[in-house]
Amino acid sequence: MNKINNSTNSFSKVAICLAVYNGEKYLETQIESILKQDYESWHLYIRDDGSQDKSLSIIKAKEKEYPDKITDLSHLPGGGNASNNFFTILKWLKVNKNYDFFMLSDQDDFWLPNKITKSLGAFKNQVGPVLVHTDLRVVDQNLTILSNSYAEFNKLQMKNDALSDLLVQNKVTGCTMMWNRELNEIIDYNHVSKALMHDWWIALIAASFGKIIYVDTPTVLYRQHNSNVVGAKKKTLFTYLTSLNSVQESINRSIKQASSFYEIYSTRLSQPKAMLIKTYGDIKKNNKVRRLLLIFKLKLVRRNTLERLGQVLYI
Repeated sequence: MNKINNSTNSFSKVAICLAVYNGEKYLETQIESILKQDYESWHLYIRDDGSQDKSLSIIKAKEKEYPDKITDLSHLPGGGNASNNFFTILKWLKVNKNYDFFMLSDQDDFWLPNKITKSLGAFKNQVGPVLVHTDLRVVDQNLTILSNSYAEFNKLQMKNDALSDLLVQNKVTGCTMMWNRELNEIIDYNHVSKALMHDWWIALIAASFGKIIYVDTPTVLYRQHNSNVVGAKKKTLFTYLTSLNSVQESINRSIKQASSFYEIYSTRLSQPKAMLIKTYGDIKKNNKVRRLLLIFKLKLVRRNTLERLGQVLYI
């Protein structure tokens, strides 16, 4: 494959973070897909979070084979779940390294060869803190295509990236993200314990202080299997009605996250955004009628009809 070295960001250094836990089944294939990228200026940082399988052996073997491209950070304390594993890597990078762009990789996906190039292209002529994310191609465990578009598969309106949308529902998939140094400087990795998910938290910061750009081209084969932490699941009326408890929990957790986000970043937010976040974080302090009026007035509503119904029931 011809390596690309003539794009707008051809000399930009990209840090890729790969969080691993019991990932031996697909890990080597994923690392190989990163090694086959058509962009050269990247480095992969991998942290195993105490796997009981052969994940750590795979990581060490790959580091030995590609010492200039892969670094094992499994010795770092931290982790405990996927989000904390990613945040442990990112915190270490912020203290010890100097990169222009940052990306996240799941252990079980498969990167298309132009993933880095396609993401970098979206930064052309952009200034300030920027986060780019892309569509995904949904596949089964054998990489057979189930849907050419994750957004269509889940009926997501991906270009609605306003802060009000992201407060109530995350639509930024971590394994498709790339963000620049300017945004990374704003992220306080010492205060991420209240984040529901690493990608959601970073997206909230981008929406609060910068810009989010969506690229409607798939750059990842999003593998679906029985061990997915988060997956692509079709929502039907039946599945929704049988999971109402989880819907209620999801709404309550998003409110709690907004409250925590306000506590950490309130002094740096513009007044309108600070008030929006505080209003949602405090929304349970109002009576039911007032809550409903607020979420519709401030556009704090989920876009999917079924999920909006859940909000009306449980807000």
